[in-house]
Amino acid sequence: MKIAGIVAEYDPFHAGHAWMIDEVRRAGFDAAVCVMSPSVVQRGGAACFSADVRTRAALAGGADLVLCLPAPYAVRSAEGFAAAAVAVLGGLGCVEAVAFGAETPDAKALRETAECLVSDEFSRRLQKHLRGAAPFAAAREKAAEECLPGSGALLREPNNILGVEYCKAILTQKLPMRPFPIRRVGAAHGAPLGEDVFASASALRR
Repeated sequence: MKIAGIVAEYDPFHAGHAWMIDEVRRAGFDAAVCVMSPSVVQRGGAACFSADVRTRAALAGGADLVLCLPAPYAVRSAEGFAAAAVAVLGGLGCVEAVAFGAETPDAKALRETAECLVSDEFSRRLQKHLRGAAPFAAAREKAAEECLPGSGALLREPNNILGVEYCKAILTQKLPMRPFPIRRVGAAHGAPLGEDVFASASALRR
């Protein structure tokens, strides 16, 4: 049996999330295991819907199992959030791939960017830019671009950033899983409600 893992908040679970689970099935996976934030989310606030409601929605939308990401990790930065969630999936011992939405659904590019971010060269270049008073995100983009041309642009997109963190977690935890990026479709992250069939979760919360 081929099993894919998905890390999510599902606040709320919407048509785009169901479409992603369907894409996992269409790719040949037999089951989807979701690691979901509890009643607190990465923005540092309370989820709009309880974990019970979101779990039931995910199961109704095609998930086979929903696991909880402990609250102390659910509210961490993208790096801490991704590392903890991947560790939960890795602990199952049966998850073959981590599926996630990305603006750049290129597993090789995301994986190579992750390898760049854990290199000594990147660390040195990052410190140089931080000493120059650049904000962290800008410093990281510049340092990554210097180490691996093209990675700076990739790190400007929110879903790509999280995808790279999943790749980093797989790499640093030495897990036998692979990244499975799926092109993010529908409204852009944070876009207002419009005519797009897949609205953003932030627009639905508003």
